[in-house]
Amino acid sequence: LEVPWLHPPLKDSVVKETTADPQTFGPSEFIRLHLWNLTDYEAVLYLDHDMLLLADVVPLLLCSAATGLYLTTSGNMSPLNMGLHALRPDRRVFNAMVEVLTKSEYLEDLGFTATPGRRTWGVVDG
Repeated sequence: LEVPWLHPPLKDSVVKETTADPQTFGPSEFIRLHLWNLTDYEAVLYLDHDMLLLADVVPLLLCSAATGLYLTTSGNMSPLNMGLHALRPDRRVFNAMVEVLTKSEYLEDLGFTATPGRRTWGVVDG
């Protein structure tokens, strides 16, 4: 599968902040957004290469396909584990996420925001 970008067009402040700490995600992590664009599938499951499966993952796929829920877990150091995603692809969600990201800035006092002067992303660091 070929995709047109590794990350959507990002503002310089977002690129700078996401590459500043090697322990956090960088701009290339946004390639995962393309999961929502895999609309030929009823549900998709993404696992990082360091994940160890200990049980059947089919219930994750069935749940996402039936409900449209986005399923993930928390990480050791953050509220979102970037290594596990189960979801029902939806081009509308993909387009909305890309639109927000292309408008987002990183501001020292507000963090990531798509609305100047207002915190819109909430707390994304653990």
